[in-house]
Amino acid sequence: MLDLYKQSSFDIEQLEILKKEFSCFESIIADIEINTFLPKLWKPVRKVNFEDFYTFYISNNLNEYPFLSVFFKHYESLKFIKYLYPIIKFVKILNSKLEYHLTRKAAQIMTFHEFIKKESVDNSEYINLKSLFEEFAFSWNSVISHINQYQSKEFFDKPYMTLDLPVIFGLVEQKDSGIYLYAIVEFLIKLHNEFLNNVMTIPIEKCKSLNFIKDFSWNYLNSKTYFNVLTVVQALDNNFINYEWNDKILRMLFDVKKILSQESILADKMLIISAMLQQSIILNSSSNSINLSELLLLCEIILCFIKELLIRNNNILILDLVNQWLKLARYNITYTDIFKEFSLKHIIAFYELIEEQVANSVIHDIDEKLKISLTQQIMDSINNIIDYDDSENQNQQLIPAKAFVLALKRFIYRFLLIDSGVENMGLYIYFLDFTLNLWTSDMKRELVKKLFPTCLLVSHAYSSYVYLLNEIEKATIERQNKSFASTSSTTRKTLIKKYKKFTD
Repeated sequence: MLDLYKQSSFDIEQLEILKKEFSCFESIIADIEINTFLPKLWKPVRKVNFEDFYTFYISNNLNEYPFLSVFFKHYESLKFIKYLYPIIKFVKILNSKLEYHLTRKAAQIMTFHEFIKKESVDNSEYINLKSLFEEFAFSWNSVISHINQYQSKEFFDKPYMTLDLPVIFGLVEQKDSGIYLYAIVEFLIKLHNEFLNNVMTIPIEKCKSLNFIKDFSWNYLNSKTYFNVLTVVQALDNNFINYEWNDKILRMLFDVKKILSQESILADKMLIISAMLQQSIILNSSSNSINLSELLLLCEIILCFIKELLIRNNNILILDLVNQWLKLARYNITYTDIFKEFSLKHIIAFYELIEEQVANSVIHDIDEKLKISLTQQIMDSINNIIDYDDSENQNQQLIPAKAFVLALKRFIYRFLLIDSGVENMGLYIYFLDFTLNLWTSDMKRELVKKLFPTCLLVSHAYSSYVYLLNEIEKATIERQNKSFASTSSTTRKTLIKKYKKFTD
């Protein structure tokens, strides 16, 4: 029957009919199509597979093809590296959705399916989240079988990832259920880094395909080749369940300031940006709103790039860095219009402004044991070092009330949203550590060291914050009343003078 194609009246349409009617003939007919209907120039002599490709280049001098040499060396491991991105992507979503909202106990009960249903506002989002989970699960199940132990712990009963597993398995941690994901991520990152390290040894002049790297030099001098080499610790930074805040990002602010000079955002532009951020909080889940948590994460990533690449040109536009580096690293970049026209000299100001807006909505959710009431003695100690005057007549020998409030807000947001067991520690341990960037840049360090109350504990931070806010409001009302009284008195005297002049 298959000899029919040799007949002059037999054409491609007849072949298509055969394929539809007899699926078993599909591969045979494919060969017929290639060998019969293609011009002789395009007829393959034989089918080429990867082994042939490898043999061909091995038989030649691989030194002439350094990148291919590295590729062949890591070919088997590269099959696994593709699983890293969907795993990190889904864990990142878990972080953004559940951060500070789920205890470890609850995470051991809630399943991935329950999480997806809970976070889906409509069917479209449900399908999207479920699809992302399926990619995560497929990646997990493809890798876990190749990992038999982590450090001294052997894996006998390796969990098969399904929707019915609790979300605790989405925790990257070196203990309990989180150890499986930790081992998977470490395994993949090790393969990733080994490949990049080998690529980095290739001289660019010997491999033209790597010339694009030369375009990614941010400094005018000492241009170097950089790759984004990962560690498992970086995966931990954005963990989502009951995981201790990693203060590396806080010290990173300090480090970036040393590398790259920073400036404040002009007051008028600051008002516009603040209004945009506050509007996003009001709109909340609206499609027109800015996701402040994602925006804050983006700022953290930018800070990491600045530090790792030692970027010293603060005139580079933030959007240029985002477009060339973060998109290259396959980050999902959104909400970037807010950075328009701003350069890297403003990145820390942006970070702190966004952080403040995020903090406003969450700092009241801390544990009750961290809301210890202030005694009169403690309130007196605070009042003795604080100046509530918000004018140019402010006492330079005291700490401005608003500066102290902002420092307390940053501390509560960065350290107290999880139960870290530090409630009985002295607050001065944190507030006198200027690498944590709790204070504004214009605050005099010697003044803080001299005045900061040693009687304050970490458990007093929240109550001190609330107390100072109330005192600031009282002082503001009092100033307004005095101003009104003064204005009224002046107006009354003026009217009396005019009246006397009129009656004389």
